[in-house]
Amino acid sequence: MLFNSLQYAVFFPIVVLTYFLLPFRFRWIFLLLASYYFYMCWKPIYAILIFICTVANYYMAISIGKSTEKKQKRFFLIVSLLTSLGMLFVFKYLNFISINLSELFQHFNIFYKVPVFQLLLPIGISFYTFQTLSYTIDVYRGTVKPERHIGYFALYVIFFPQLVAGPIERPGNLIPQFYERHRFNYNDFTNGLKMMAWGFFKKLVIADRMAVFIGEVYQNPADYAGFQVLIVSVFFMIQLYADFSGYSDIAVGSAQILGFRLMQNFNRPHMSQSVTEFWKRWHISLSSWIRDYVFMPLSDVMRKWKIWGFALAGLLSFFIFGIWHGAGWHFVAFGIIFGIYYTFEILTYRQRKRLWRNVPAWLLKPASIVFVFLLIAMTSIFFRAASVHDAIILYKNLPHFRLEQLRLDSIGSDPANFLLCYLFLIMLVCFQQLQGKYETVMAYISGKHLIIRWSFYILLVYIILNFGVYSNREFYYFQF
Repeated sequence: MLFNSLQYAVFFPIVVLTYFLLPFRFRWIFLLLASYYFYMCWKPIYAILIFICTVANYYMAISIGKSTEKKQKRFFLIVSLLTSLGMLFVFKYLNFISINLSELFQHFNIFYKVPVFQLLLPIGISFYTFQTLSYTIDVYRGTVKPERHIGYFALYVIFFPQLVAGPIERPGNLIPQFYERHRFNYNDFTNGLKMMAWGFFKKLVIADRMAVFIGEVYQNPADYAGFQVLIVSVFFMIQLYADFSGYSDIAVGSAQILGFRLMQNFNRPHMSQSVTEFWKRWHISLSSWIRDYVFMPLSDVMRKWKIWGFALAGLLSFFIFGIWHGAGWHFVAFGIIFGIYYTFEILTYRQRKRLWRNVPAWLLKPASIVFVFLLIAMTSIFFRAASVHDAIILYKNLPHFRLEQLRLDSIGSDPANFLLCYLFLIMLVCFQQLQGKYETVMAYISGKHLIIRWSFYILLVYIILNFGVYSNREFYYFQF
């Protein structure tokens, strides 16, 4: 079920109304059934995978909690990891490995037919497997206690607002909230609606409108060059941000209406002055997950190599970050390149600080922001392209600039659509700049005068209804 669908527009109000009318002791059952229904609207049979993942990790965590010997705890942790990562491997990476082995054997004239498995990737599997992994690892580390209520743990795994594209919640934040007696709260209700509206604006008005001409270029990479590739690469970063952060806003808003608090997943990432800072602001739930469960353990192991071990841990972490997004060499390249950027920043921190120390802040800051944004946009060609081959074609065509490429219709889009994209993009940038110290744009607006607030809300709804693209286009991160 998509957030931007009529089905969700009917489903969610029914869930909210029923949830607050039910006695507290029945609410978890209703939310669990609603969450399973939400997921099963896509492909019912794959709900079995979530059920297996839930049961296995629940009992392994209980066993870890009961064990007194470290060897036993480690055994149950390994079983849990093998269950979650095993499912992820089979459905996401097994076919990729089979195809590449087959091509490798053919290259060396080895006549062995490697079986190829045509498995449909379960939606959200990368998110809920990482969520269960964080739970059992935290139980093993002793930072959280095993959850005895299997219903609450099942809700932690499948809670519908953040099920298919995050945020990847930690057990210490979400599970205790299922024990709270949430009463209908007017402020939570209105603030949640505002967050959802801002998310729908980013998704329907910006992301889906940009997707039309961005998709045209990436589907036909050989037909475009120069300014066309540059403009589309920049616009893709904006589209991806609007799409994914829009999903996160809708998820956070939906949960808040029900009385739950989900973590912030984006913090104005395109205001970053370094690649390292960017990944602290972008997809925070995943980047912090990689930091806590991959980077930090690797850093401890490689501590004897000092800064070089630190850099190597970062490189390996970014490799995992890249392959997490998909089974493809272009994702591997994407992760490794960002790992190289990160390593470079770590190893040259002191030299760069000395180099730029005499440059005034008013010049250095905006220059750094623009440079980092363009660097990330150009690197993300690997992320958006269908393959490494397509990405290389776009990179080869990039230096061939011609003035006619600047025409608004040069990439197969109506000029009016381009102008609307620019207009709404300016609106997005302006409000995020004004946001300042507030976590969200809506928190900033809520502190303004009544006339300003309601003028903004009415304008926002008007824009969504009249300029939104209603084609039930999936959220980009659903494929991961």
